[in-house]
Amino acid sequence: MKKLLFVILALIVIGAVGYAILNGTKSEDLLGQDPKLYLYTINGQSTGQLNATVPFTQASSDQYSIDVAIDLNKDGQITDSEWQAKDAAAYLVQNLKSNYWFVDEAKKLAVNDEVLLKVSFKKSNSSAAPATLEKKLKIEAFEIGEMFGFDVPGAHEDIKRGGSVPNAIISVAHAEGEEVFRDAMTPDLAQDRMECAAVSAANNLMSLAGENDKLGNLPEFTGDLIEELKTDMKFNNGITLDNMVTGKNTFTQRHNLPISTELKFAPTKDDILKALNSGAAVELSFSFVRSSSGRSNTGHVVTLVGGSNSELFVHDSGTPEGMDTLRMYGTVQTSKHTFINVPYPLWDGVAYIDGIVIQNWTDPKHAEESFTDAGEQASEVEMLVIDGHYFPKSFFRVANPDNCKAPHYHAVNSDDTVYGLKDKNSSEIVSLRDPNRDSCGFGRVSEVPVEKITITFEQSQELIKYLPTSAVPQESGGAVKVCGLPGGPVCPPR
Repeated sequence: MKKLLFVILALIVIGAVGYAILNGTKSEDLLGQDPKLYLYTINGQSTGQLNATVPFTQASSDQYSIDVAIDLNKDGQITDSEWQAKDAAAYLVQNLKSNYWFVDEAKKLAVNDEVLLKVSFKKSNSSAAPATLEKKLKIEAFEIGEMFGFDVPGAHEDIKRGGSVPNAIISVAHAEGEEVFRDAMTPDLAQDRMECAAVSAANNLMSLAGENDKLGNLPEFTGDLIEELKTDMKFNNGITLDNMVTGKNTFTQRHNLPISTELKFAPTKDDILKALNSGAAVELSFSFVRSSSGRSNTGHVVTLVGGSNSELFVHDSGTPEGMDTLRMYGTVQTSKHTFINVPYPLWDGVAYIDGIVIQNWTDPKHAEESFTDAGEQASEVEMLVIDGHYFPKSFFRVANPDNCKAPHYHAVNSDDTVYGLKDKNSSEIVSLRDPNRDSCGFGRVSEVPVEKITITFEQSQELIKYLPTSAVPQESGGAVKVCGLPGGPVCPPR
């Protein structure tokens, strides 16, 4: 935890350089020779679930596939049933480590056992022989009971702590559609007790600051960074999603980091891919409900580093270092919302994405090159002009015609309030409540004037204090209804 930020980001930069110079390297030269094998434990007892971490030597944008097997019955041989990761996609990106999940149903394996691991790795659609690795590994413990606070009172899906008793593995196939990965390298820090939200935020803050030459604005040690975020996010045996957003805004303002934060509740696949394609740094928030072992509902947050139409690629503070692959698989419905269902290996119930936190760095190049007549740093922002006041367009959402019979504006904020500048030359903030919540809101899109104006750094800092958050209920409420899964009910149109 006490690693220097500069050391971590220096290592990340080295990985990025490798990505740029890679050209036609053979599979056997890309497969690392130091895999790790972890057994998840709760209070020292096996959960029956393992994690094989496979390293790679260089980054590549080419497509690769991988097979991984563990000698689960300890007979010294690999049988067909022990290839639990079969024809899985291998992505040579980010920190160049990927995690693959295994289930030891008989719970024969224990910490410190030496077992055989075998890997077969090749470039997709290549006729060349695959690279192989066969090695005996000592199983290391990965304790999750203390980390996720299983026995701490107050658990709820709106409180983000971590996972629970492991679930059966969902086989990971190749992604559907083109994969999108965040260009900037992203750390994969480990969490301590129930601090997944703060650690996931720290990963992305380091990534954004690193790619914009602002690492000096962050605390020197990662431990200090995480503790400061926990304070800002009002940590209390976990962190609520809305406190995560407001706390992050408090942190970025104090450290003079020009980062805008948006919370999108019940995101669609398109919302997630759009955020990735925009270059944003994104955290995924999960609700965990209906535990088959009777655990209380809880929640978890991970750092998103890539995605496709079928899969999510994440840095998860609750697993060993390495990129985890999660598969989107149908939907989950409550009485009011439809969510993306994502089977999570460390939860033995229903898991779904309840929100995403999107961070964007305001364009530094424009800010540096744009100045007011008085020589002040400035930037351009699209504003809605209402009653002579100037409100950032991003503080609004466009609603479907419904009762208004035309696309119209409502506030992003859950309290229906927007904030803006008294006039284009003022730093004074004014507020406006939605005057017509059930109809045309702040006005039809075709009728509300939109003006791009140049605002000063001082005006920008004032507006950042009022960045909106989407409506996030403190209590999810309602019955959870699963649909869209094989053999189950069909989902209604979204």
